[in-house]
Amino acid sequence: MNIVEELRSVDNLYVVMKMVPSLHLSCIDFDHDINILQRQLEHGDIKKSLALWCERNKFQGIVYPTEDVYKVAKCDELEIKRLSKAMAETQIGHKKYHTVEICDESYENETCSVVTDNKDERSRFNVAVLEAYHETDSRKPEEKVLKFRVTCIRNGKHCFGSQDAAYHVGGRIQDMFHWIVDLNLYDLEIVMNIREE
Repeated sequence: MNIVEELRSVDNLYVVMKMVPSLHLSCIDFDHDINILQRQLEHGDIKKSLALWCERNKFQGIVYPTEDVYKVAKCDELEIKRLSKAMAETQIGHKKYHTVEICDESYENETCSVVTDNKDERSRFNVAVLEAYHETDSRKPEEKVLKFRVTCIRNGKHCFGSQDAAYHVGGRIQDMFHWIVDLNLYDLEIVMNIREE
């Protein structure tokens, strides 16, 4: 591992938790095959893989939160994101980008967000949200619950799509560890690589 750290161009480092030569997927029964994917989590050495990941990424946050700690952290995270988005919308408005307000009128509340009409403006808005997030987040690193996402890469024919597999396996991981699901500002990305048998 020390040799890898000395390389100049390391962008990503993957920790391989488990390799299964054959999952014996039916390719016809969605629930059965998703269940097989979820059960793989129970048979891997997750704690060892997480310890290595934490060490290599110098993660200081909470890796094994209780459900109560998760609930508080989730509320904190949502509030920080709400404030960040509002700050970014204000900043974008001050820069006079051409923006359009999109409102979602639901039964109980009305929410509006700024949507820009071109890719560059969306990128600027996303950068502004990220900067505002870091400005708004006053938590210490050791107070933050791990945030994760699951990505699935697969080839061949299966009775489930990549998003289905990521969603269901991610849900199982969230049930097991009480981590915060975050598709954009994640600490840990779990990649499932499913190849045709």
